[in-house]
Amino acid sequence: MVNRKESINKTFQEFRELQKKWREIGPVPQSALNDLWENYHHHVETFYDYIKINQELRDLDLKKNLEAKLILCEKAEELLLEPGILSAFTKLQALHAQWREIGPVPAEMRDEIWQRFKETTTVINKKHQDYYLNQKQEHKKKP
Repeated sequence: MVNRKESINKTFQEFRELQKKWREIGPVPQSALNDLWENYHHHVETFYDYIKINQELRDLDLKKNLEAKLILCEKAEELLLEPGILSAFTKLQALHAQWREIGPVPAEMRDEIWQRFKETTTVINKKHQDYYLNQKQEHKKKP
């Protein structure tokens, strides 16, 4: 079980089913009892170590993703100061592509970090839209 890559929930369900089957097996010869018991507990401990390591790796990955998305928020906010809206808009699109590739952040930060990025995106998109509206109006003024 510990060598497979799949969701922890599914793996944990399978682990519980195996434990249930273990309990249902019934008595074993006294001569094999200690070896079986030690072997069983060794594998149970290995599984729980795997779960703990897996959770620690997931937490580390979520933290790394959060740091990367915070950097993207800062880069997007810097685009608000850029004089050329076309350039800022193009760069923002690249930041959005990076955002999608980074992966999830801790659940308690998900909405907050997305709102921060989205607010900056909204401002830049509005400036971009206004730029083209002004261009259209200027074009209409010319004979």
